[in-house]
Amino acid sequence: MSCQTSVEKSFYDLNHAFVNWYYKFHPVESTRHGISDHHGLFRMIGSEQNEEHIADISRFIIELSQIDPTKLSAEDRIDYEILASKLEEMKYFMEELKPWEWNPSWVLREIYDGLFLLSESQDIKMVDRVDAVKNRLSLIPKHLENSKSLVNSFSKIHFEEGEKIIDGIIRLLDDIPIKLNSDNLTLDEIDLLIISGKKSLVEHGRWLSKGSNKLSMINFPLNLDLYKA
Repeated sequence: MSCQTSVEKSFYDLNHAFVNWYYKFHPVESTRHGISDHHGLFRMIGSEQNEEHIADISRFIIELSQIDPTKLSAEDRIDYEILASKLEEMKYFMEELKPWEWNPSWVLREIYDGLFLLSESQDIKMVDRVDAVKNRLSLIPKHLENSKSLVNSFSKIHFEEGEKIIDGIIRLLDDIPIKLNSDNLTLDEIDLLIISGKKSLVEHGRWLSKGSNKLSMINFPLNLDLYKA
């Protein structure tokens, strides 16, 4: 570190700041990569949160553009290009794709993954796993309500996929208690949270099955083999 140039140090600091920010805003990915700080959370969703997310990405892009990659080592230049590409990908995702507006399975998949990773990981201490599971379970009803409020278009294929993921989450919830070891009071709390979560999921599934009633229709190609030899 003491031998780094000012440009190299600036890039190192920015890269480090981005990684910390990324895992903070993507808690399930944090769990996937064994980073314990955000095990009990889901990604925050909502208009304000999305705007904050986009603003942060834009700031990273601006700060990265002020670093001259030609003054970095060959290895750092590769990292520079990877970071630049990732930021542009995230910007496009947030500003153009906006899956929260038409793909309810986007949030449901995060719920499934977040619970599955906690229940199956052998690297998380049981006491930490129990606390994280309890917290993520408590967030499910509000998380589903937030996601519903953001959807403004109906895509048949994605709504049907969402119903299938809900079935998978409910099966996962049924198995979670046998994966945990704690005192009876805590396990009873988890059982109640599972009941509440399943109720919210069932209600969300009913909403998905009627989702086309009040939403504008959008169609996605069912056959993605667009190139014919």
